[in-house]
Amino acid sequence: MLTRNNRDKSPRAQSHTFLSARKHTLVSCLATACLAGPAVHSDAAQSSAAADARPPNIILMIADDLSFTDIGCYGSPNARTPNIDRLASQGVRFAHCYNAIAMCVPTRNMLYTGLFPARTGSYRNHTHSYPGTVSMVHYFDQLGYRVGLSGKVHVGPRASFPFEAVPGLTTETLSATDDYTLDGIKGFMTRDSRQPFFLVTSFIQPHMPWTMGDRTPFDPGKLTLPPHWADTPQTRAAYVRYLAEVSFLDRQVGDVLAAVDDAGLRESTIVIFLSEQGAQFPGAKWTCWDQGLHAGALIRWPGVVKPGSVSRALIQYVDFVPTLLDIVRRQGSRAAPSAEYDLDKLHLDGRSFINVLFGKTDEHGKYAYGIHNNHPEGPAYPIRSVRTKDFSYIRNLLPEERYVIKFMQLDPKQPYYPSWVKAAEQDNPRAAAAIRRNEFRPAEELYDLRNDPWEMNNLANSPEHQTILKELRQALDEWMTQQHDTGAAMDVPLEMAK
Repeated sequence: MLTRNNRDKSPRAQSHTFLSARKHTLVSCLATACLAGPAVHSDAAQSSAAADARPPNIILMIADDLSFTDIGCYGSPNARTPNIDRLASQGVRFAHCYNAIAMCVPTRNMLYTGLFPARTGSYRNHTHSYPGTVSMVHYFDQLGYRVGLSGKVHVGPRASFPFEAVPGLTTETLSATDDYTLDGIKGFMTRDSRQPFFLVTSFIQPHMPWTMGDRTPFDPGKLTLPPHWADTPQTRAAYVRYLAEVSFLDRQVGDVLAAVDDAGLRESTIVIFLSEQGAQFPGAKWTCWDQGLHAGALIRWPGVVKPGSVSRALIQYVDFVPTLLDIVRRQGSRAAPSAEYDLDKLHLDGRSFINVLFGKTDEHGKYAYGIHNNHPEGPAYPIRSVRTKDFSYIRNLLPEERYVIKFMQLDPKQPYYPSWVKAAEQDNPRAAAAIRRNEFRPAEELYDLRNDPWEMNNLANSPEHQTILKELRQALDEWMTQQHDTGAAMDVPLEMAK
């Protein structure tokens, strides 16, 4: 059985024991607890959803490359997301939810396992987790759930993520069309009313190539651009295409929510929406800046979560698996004894934030961590980061190198970045500053997120900020040590790592 001592082993050394040990732990610690039934809340009558002994259904909706600032309920002046905004009004919106790596494959490996990238083995894009890694599919299957996924998979190996394939959403990330249907999703949800389900709806929007959605509502000349972008016609045209895909995504979210209602499952189903990571624009995806790692996160749990609430608790993607296991462990009861001792035996990196959902606290984590390895999307440019609610610290491990992402700077199908280069050559100061910020970075960056949310003013050399700088340096060093993160040595071509 796994113990705390396993944290001292390397990720690869641990991986072969994960599957059998965790399944044994899960059955003995969680399934038995669920069979015992919930405790009774003596303070007030519970709603049917919170007091029902039957574990809730769970739907996890994941966007693809959506910056949280391009969602209406997060204050976007440009986006049109009425369905996502309505979901926020029906549940809780998290102001401080963070991914740990701003690229698709490692994000999903992490989200589905509750483990940070260095421990799953998927710490570069397009890489699988270590063989033997255990995911939420195993956990919830052992707890009696049917666990399915519709849409983009983007994780592996199959033995670690044995989702039931649910037809309906498009599976190909780079598809230029998206003729999705809901029949498979509806069938999966309603197949057996006696068995709870866990369904992941994994959309491909608004990932490139930005071909879907209606562009006519967006006037390029009236869009508000982030301050770290160069303002060129090509940039505005690309932003319109992206925003149209955001609207298309919003329609899909609305369709899935309508299917839940039509099946009569709203009151018995927890719905989660995550924006994944930042969009494929400079300063977002493939970075450790706030636009890359800061995520939109909404949770609707009828009868438990206060509609229209906003939480300032700092949570991370690794926290979702333990939180959902904790919910099932308690079967919706607010008064059940703490299940942390059970979850700890599963040896996850995340911690349950169930008490945040219950409204008992608005605090959770102190730090959120970040990791970036540039291979295979470009030459080595490893980055690590740590942030609090108020400050972000970023460490560029090879600051003498130029940061290059082939899908942005070198892709002839993506004309906006060359337009930045041309504008900079024509002495456009905003374009020159945008390129310099993106491609040439100092060894350390420190930002005051309260006063500088776009991270434009580096305070690493500010005498007034040396105390917080030292604190975050130490926090990052300790996390890297705990994760067996070897830094720049991890950012190598895939063939060299085998």
